[in-house]
Amino acid sequence: DSELTSIASVKALDQGVATTDSPTFAGLNASGNLTLDVAGNIILDADGGEIEFKDGGTTFGNIAKSGNDLRINQGIQDGDIVFRGNDGGSIITALTLDMSAAGAATFNSTITTGGGGQSGKIAIVGNTTSSEGTSITFTNTQGAKTFAVGSGQSGVTNNGFVIRNVTDNTFPLVISDAGAATFSGNVGIGGSTITDVNLLNIQGSGASKNIGVVFNDTNTSKIFAIQNGGSALKFFDYTASAERMRIDSSGNVGIG
Repeated sequence: DSELTSIASVKALDQGVATTDSPTFAGLNASGNLTLDVAGNIILDADGGEIEFKDGGTTFGNIAKSGNDLRINQGIQDGDIVFRGNDGGSIITALTLDMSAAGAATFNSTITTGGGGQSGKIAIVGNTTSSEGTSITFTNTQGAKTFAVGSGQSGVTNNGFVIRNVTDNTFPLVISDAGAATFSGNVGIGGSTITDVNLLNIQGSGASKNIGVVFNDTNTSKIFAIQNGGSALKFFDYTASAERMRIDSSGNVGIG
């Protein structure tokens, strides 16, 4: 160019182009798309520790270094972070982090932990002083909450485990930290269909099976049992290994 009469003029350009193989730019603008195509890797080295993403001057996200941590930040108030991908030709949303709900995560499909066939664990840590506590909530196909399994919900011990009916906020099952279980309705064992109020129904797997309730002392030694045997209800003394009383199907009582 006839207006550039010396190499000193080239060096003084606003772009700050150096005369080496690694030119330095104070700024770079393009009216259309900008493509970086290199034979090796593209390295972004920001001494300020942040790489920002903008649209029309508005920062919608940045990647930052904090100590030894990598942070992904959403800069727009209540703007979500959404992970999307191509599933068999269809664009799907795999995961949404809802920033207007303290980062609540919604997965589109199954969560798998401990890959390679190993058993995995999911640890859920919440604020047990809240009315909701820490729980897993189950919903129906219409998105309505039905049941929640967790601990620390309103009205129960913070150290307990509960199953809560979200619809009417009742607690069908509460287990204290010591293991004592409280059922609000009937308890059926073995697939019973009996619906009498306040009934504990214990059902075995065959006619030859003796089904009963065993009472233990504080040392977990069996001391007494009530069980059915054939057509009679029997009372056993485990300490003496002897039957003490029975009631037959006619209502007759035998003692000793």
